[in-house]
Amino acid sequence: MITIPENFAEESKIWIYQSDRKLTDSELSDLKLKLTSFAANWVSHNNQLKAFATIYLNQIMVLMVDETQASASGCSIDSSVAFVKKMGQQLEIDFFNRWNFLFLDSEKNIQAISKNQIQHAFNQGIINLDTPFIDPLVKNLSEFKEGFIKALKDSWHKNFLDVEN
Repeated sequence: MITIPENFAEESKIWIYQSDRKLTDSELSDLKLKLTSFAANWVSHNNQLKAFATIYLNQIMVLMVDETQASASGCSIDSSVAFVKKMGQQLEIDFFNRWNFLFLDSEKNIQAISKNQIQHAFNQGIINLDTPFIDPLVKNLSEFKEGFIKALKDSWHKNFLDVEN
């Protein structure tokens, strides 16, 4: 799991952006530097945000703001979206495709599957109800810790399957 700085409140807001491919080592190194710089300079109405940013599993961008110091405003959130879009353009990755689902295979490698492929993958035994899926919709640090990765049977992804229970 990601090592989150200990001094972030459980209510800290989180934004998850995932790609359909792993980053190369050079892309990862460059993006980590840019993420660190972005988090260190992220402001809201000229107030420094207590922010953290990282890449998880070489494919998932995580941005977090602890609003006990200063709240993320619409403008500061817009700046983060612009940053992610810019990184996506530079890397030729769409970080905004929410119909791209990520799961961990039996070897604990991350795999991507589209919403339209999930039923076929289930029918073929590529995934099952116990397959761990990434939930990019977690809203805060508490939800992140409790269920960022959860079994398909416990995930909203199951809604795209025609399966009982």
